[in-house]
Amino acid sequence: MRCFIAVDIPEMVKKEVMRATERARKSHRDLKWVEEENLHITLKFLGEVEREKIEKVKRVLDMITRAEAPFNLTTSEFGTFPKRGALRVFWLGIEGDLDEIKKLQERIEKELLKIGFDREDREFTPHLTLARAKRYSRERVTLDDLDLDEVKGKSFRINEVVLYESILRPEGPLYKKISVFKLRGR
Repeated sequence: MRCFIAVDIPEMVKKEVMRATERARKSHRDLKWVEEENLHITLKFLGEVEREKIEKVKRVLDMITRAEAPFNLTTSEFGTFPKRGALRVFWLGIEGDLDEIKKLQERIEKELLKIGFDREDREFTPHLTLARAKRYSRERVTLDDLDLDEVKGKSFRINEVVLYESILRPEGPLYKKISVFKLRGR
């Protein structure tokens, strides 16, 4: 099964993000927009994982979340990967307890390395992916092309880590929660 580890954001924040990007969603249909229910902050993409290995991942996440405490995050500025030129990924940045989320992500990375998962090459940048350029799109969209409302400064608390299964479908991915791990430290 195809899996990833993430932290969810509250429904209220998801609705604010959808409101702030509504005009851009309507005017740039050539981008593949993330559905409201699928908005999250990815901590680690695992890829295809055998069912037997899922139990090991659960044990690792349980151990980590016993030691890590809840923390606060805040929505920030919109951005793109790459930073200049036509976007491949359009995202909303995250501020707040960045040291805490980065420490959590690093612990997950380190512990999963011990059970056979590869380390991510890129530096972890907490963000909400909002849209991706379609592979064969002729439209070259930049951040300046998107008609956006402000969504900066929406604060929320992270209390849990979620292990998700990602089911790819023609109409878009379906994310199913496999297990939820409460942050129980301090």
